[in-house]
Amino acid sequence: MIYFLLAVLLTYIIAILALPFPHWPSYWHVVRQSVFSPYPNFKQRASMAWYLARDILLLPVFAAFWLADEILFRRYREVQIKEPVFIISQPRSGTTFLLRTLSRDKDTFLSVKHLEWRYPYISFWKLMDLLMLRDWLENRSYWPNTPLGRTCQKIHYHVLGVFEEFGIFLEERFYHHYFVFRRFPFPSVLDFVTDYKCLSRKKQNALVETFVRVVKKVYFYRGSNEIFLTKENEAVDFYDLLLNAFPDARLLFIVREPSKVLKSYKIMSLTCTEVKHGLDPEQVPGWHDANMRFRREECRKFIDFYRMMRTERRNVLITFNQFTMEIYKTALLVYRELGLHLSPQYRQVLETLQAEQDKRVPGYQNMECDVRGFEFFADFVDAAEGVATASTSLGGTS
Repeated sequence: MIYFLLAVLLTYIIAILALPFPHWPSYWHVVRQSVFSPYPNFKQRASMAWYLARDILLLPVFAAFWLADEILFRRYREVQIKEPVFIISQPRSGTTFLLRTLSRDKDTFLSVKHLEWRYPYISFWKLMDLLMLRDWLENRSYWPNTPLGRTCQKIHYHVLGVFEEFGIFLEERFYHHYFVFRRFPFPSVLDFVTDYKCLSRKKQNALVETFVRVVKKVYFYRGSNEIFLTKENEAVDFYDLLLNAFPDARLLFIVREPSKVLKSYKIMSLTCTEVKHGLDPEQVPGWHDANMRFRREECRKFIDFYRMMRTERRNVLITFNQFTMEIYKTALLVYRELGLHLSPQYRQVLETLQAEQDKRVPGYQNMECDVRGFEFFADFVDAAEGVATASTSLGGTS
């Protein structure tokens, strides 16, 4: 027995040393809040505990796949990622639709799937291919098959094979992202896991380096010379760090009026939090205020970041209304501003997509939400809408 325990201990030591994640201070902070918060009941606390324990149990497996990549597929490190395009916005502003629409142009863009962010190992992907399990995994719903889960699927369609933002990676592997707050809705968790500036320079560099390695793995596995395309709504500060690794990155900003953003954001925040462990976040004192405070701060950071980047690198600003009402014309504008070519074949894809979008029925009801404190962002969006009307018109000619 003593030898078995020593072997297990050694295995975990190797795993912890080999893996660049999770960010242990964030992980243990979440553990403490889950254990000591008085608000979850026994079933909810047990669900949280199992989620946290599962990652610890799988740590040696994750390490084995990570090390296998370094031994079997080390050439992935030689991949070059040139002039990526980063989509930046606030949630419920059309970023998922924009990301997945542009990603349909497979000759131009390469985006990362949820499955690849969650399990960032070439050896794992190859094993799934060998076992013919890749399609099965990619078709699995992120949301549970419950009434609340089906509502979440209408709000944000999500299976493991869809293209998703890199926040998935920072949440599920590092425990350092706003999405962690969706699983563990305690205000102190939000403050802790969304602060990137407080991390040491060494940890910031490690986060960015690991991110770059994962993207290179995806290119090695299924890419060629496409442009890396990704999006993020919850971490302007991390984008600030990321641009140091991608000095030639191009930026695509999309905005939507805050009244509509917040009505959709509120129902999403409530349902997509409760569905994780069954805890209604409105039962947690301070949850709503903390959530709105974070969103206001991200809006301010977004505007500051846009104004700073406007003169520093190639970028384009569009609006939700502009894109959803004129998909082809807006895409043509984006391609021209970013120095890309939009093919006739892709134009047909966009025109078909526009017909589908025009018939789209949401399937869920937004909630009223107090928009006081977001007037500054409304002014910014109003100005963008004015520019968008003229720019789409100019950009819409073939």
